[in-house]
Amino acid sequence: MLRVVQCLSILLIVFDSAFSFTQSAVFLEAVEAINNVLMLLVLPPPIHSLQFRVNEEFGNAPYVGRDVFVLWIRHPYEFLQCIGESPDSFENLFRDVLPLMPLRAKLSRRNILLLTLWWLRRYPTLAQIALVFDVSQMAASRYIRRMIPILHQFLRREVVWPTAQQWQELRGVWSCIRNAVGAIDGTSHHIYRPSNEDQQHFYSGYRHMHCFHTIVIITNNFKVAMCRGGYLGHNNDTAIFNLMRRYVQIPRNVFLLGDQAFPNGWPIISPYKANQIRAVRGTPLHAQRVAVNKTIRMYRPRVENCIADVKHYEVLHHMYRHDRATQAMICDIIGGLTNRRLQMFDDMFH
Repeated sequence: MLRVVQCLSILLIVFDSAFSFTQSAVFLEAVEAINNVLMLLVLPPPIHSLQFRVNEEFGNAPYVGRDVFVLWIRHPYEFLQCIGESPDSFENLFRDVLPLMPLRAKLSRRNILLLTLWWLRRYPTLAQIALVFDVSQMAASRYIRRMIPILHQFLRREVVWPTAQQWQELRGVWSCIRNAVGAIDGTSHHIYRPSNEDQQHFYSGYRHMHCFHTIVIITNNFKVAMCRGGYLGHNNDTAIFNLMRRYVQIPRNVFLLGDQAFPNGWPIISPYKANQIRAVRGTPLHAQRVAVNKTIRMYRPRVENCIADVKHYEVLHHMYRHDRATQAMICDIIGGLTNRRLQMFDDMFH
């Protein structure tokens, strides 16, 4: 078919040259019409995206930006649920990061911060953000990309690893396990299968998905001491802890509570497994190991409730749809936001 069209095009050019001396308007119009038909056969019309076709049919008004902060601030409880900050704590955070924020933007800088915190807390799609704030999806993505390094620069200072003296002062807070000064836990974040990297490094055989891992360490007064993410999915919690062991500097006489995914040995105390308890049945060690597991289970719900504050940020809960290189920074940001949130509740109720 393509060869036929090419031959017809050549003949049309020859006829056009042969009869051009006549300067006949009818002939020239016929030549142009045939040429247009042949060009359509050779080059079909472009297929536009759905966004282009919808906007062309229904019209697309220009984006002017909307002051969402003025609307949301009238409902403080829903404001707290949507972004994880009270109106007062939001204003404090805004004053701290204001010197670092970009000057030129269609949205006000207060609304850009609100947009970013809402994205972290509830993880809406870019289309939802565009409708709420009346900006384009490209602009919403650009605001988030610019704000992540700014928030990371400020909020990473909220997560501080205690000194040796501070770890010693935490002894005895949990009366039944006096040498336990904190807890450690891991969580996984689902990601799309990598298309341009070796996917087996990201695949977790235990969870049957491609993911990143994050390790959270809290103190026994329920402050986030470390929130480190970006570990590849093929690692388990023990392998990840071995990679980060040089960052976990605590005195030899204190321990962290962990679940059965972590090794039972300094600096972690983890419950005995069922086969370890069965192996000593009928000996004095059996009652001792059962008692240790019961004591650890008594404190474990408190630990899970504190770590749940980190997992309530849905950017770490749902499938991560954005650049994987930013995921480690987001973990640091959420650790800082969690400590601010816990401090806010302490000030509110004490």
